[in-house]
Amino acid sequence: MSKIYSISYDLNTPGQKYDDLYAAIESYDSCKIMKSHYLVYTSSTAGQIYDKLSICLDQNDRILISELNSNHRGWLAQSACDWIKKRS
Repeated sequence: MSKIYSISYDLNTPGQKYDDLYAAIESYDSCKIMKSHYLVYTSSTAGQIYDKLSICLDQNDRILISELNSNHRGWLAQSACDWIKKRS
């Protein structure tokens, strides 16, 4: 069963493998909702997503992957709201 996951990150070393990170995130059904924040829709677990993305990060970078549930509120672009609604 597919779920929506929130992926937030801080990339602290410019010029590293970040294009690989973006490509890895965007290989999922994804929606970029903020500068350093994506949502992905997948049947993978948070651990599986982390394993795929972590190889693109340096030790001083940070990432958080968490399942998005029905208890959320925010103000996003309409396209992001539509993306969430379609997959919820």
